[in-house]
Amino acid sequence: MGNLTGLEELVLSNNSLSGLISQSIGNLINLQEIYLEYNNLSGPIPSTIGNLTKLDTLVLIENNLSGQLPQEMNNISWFVAQNNQLIGPIPTSLKNCSSLRRLKHQGNQLVDNVTDVFGVYPDLNFNDVSGNQLYGHLSSSWGKCQNLKQLYVNNNKLSSDIPPELGEVAKLGELDLSSNHLSGQTPKEPGKLIMLTKLFLSHNNFSGNVPSNIGLLTQLETLELATNNFYGSIIRELGELKSLRFLNLSRNKYDRSIPLEFGQLPVLEQLDLSDNLLNGKIPSALGVLPKLQILNLSHNDLTGAIPSSFSGSMSTLTIIDLSNNQLEGLVPKKPSFQTFEGLKNNKDLCGNVTGLHPCSNSQMSPKSKIFLKIFLPLAILLLVVRILYENIIEATMNFDDRYLIGKGGQGSVYKVELPTGDVVVVKKLHSLPSGEISNKKAFTSEI
Repeated sequence: MGNLTGLEELVLSNNSLSGLISQSIGNLINLQEIYLEYNNLSGPIPSTIGNLTKLDTLVLIENNLSGQLPQEMNNISWFVAQNNQLIGPIPTSLKNCSSLRRLKHQGNQLVDNVTDVFGVYPDLNFNDVSGNQLYGHLSSSWGKCQNLKQLYVNNNKLSSDIPPELGEVAKLGELDLSSNHLSGQTPKEPGKLIMLTKLFLSHNNFSGNVPSNIGLLTQLETLELATNNFYGSIIRELGELKSLRFLNLSRNKYDRSIPLEFGQLPVLEQLDLSDNLLNGKIPSALGVLPKLQILNLSHNDLTGAIPSSFSGSMSTLTIIDLSNNQLEGLVPKKPSFQTFEGLKNNKDLCGNVTGLHPCSNSQMSPKSKIFLKIFLPLAILLLVVRILYENIIEATMNFDDRYLIGKGGQGSVYKVELPTGDVVVVKKLHSLPSGEISNKKAFTSEI
């Protein structure tokens, strides 16, 4: 093959080729593109590749290559060698490859101080060096790569803070800096990343809080901030992220209540606030999120009852973990609440779940009561009564006098404890042959 000096493109992808890449490949001085991905090639990448001055694309994905990356790289555009067993540093010559558009070296064992190893690449749109042993600081040069759309530097050993220049990359859509040793406060500049859809900062040493201008990231779908040192209140501006589908703030030090604004996230599918110091009650608005599938509020200091809204038509919720809190009262009769592991180690939860004790009458009544002041057309009122009819009949044993709390000119008044734990007042009207109300003004006053 070393005699094919006129060869411009070499494509041997997706075979079962094994053995070494011949050093004679460096004789092919007209080669522009090399594709050797998805084979079983082993040994080092020939250093003679540095002789190929016209080489634009080098793709070596998913082999068993070892040794170091070629240290002499010309003005290459695509340099892709992920998921091999490569070691050693990033080529210093790469800093001057101004035409670089795609760099993918993830899943190797590269070791290097990357503080100054990368240059400015005006056309770079994708960079993934995750899953190596890179250390040093994040380069401020990334902020000058204005066409960068995806940057993955996760699972390395980077330290220090995030350079503010990184927040100036307007086209950035995905940023993963998780599982490093980054510290300090998250910079305010990420609020300028209006195209950002995924942000991963978990498993670092960030402190303080998230900047309030994160609410400007209207395209954000995934926000992972778990396992850091964020503290104080969870900012309400997170409720402005209407495209958010996955939110993980677990394993931090947030110590206030859950923001009510979380109930305004229309497409939220997963919410994890576990392992914090959150207190107060669970917002009832979480029980009506139309897309929520997984909810984890475990290992906090939440109090009160599980909101009755979770007993409604929230059909999407499949996994819920409320364990290790201070909750009490009735557990909703929904499939997602029937696992003891997700309810254990609370103050006094009860219900028909193996591991919990049955509820007494006092436990089924929350401390707070709901009072309804209704000024509605009779047809709507009757519709509401019809929906609740079976629960009301059962709760009052067909309007037994033991539940009677008063009488008026229009009918009798009963106290009703619904299966959800809510306490309501029901007026049973006196019947007239015509089915009408004898005195509508008096009826309205009594309501």
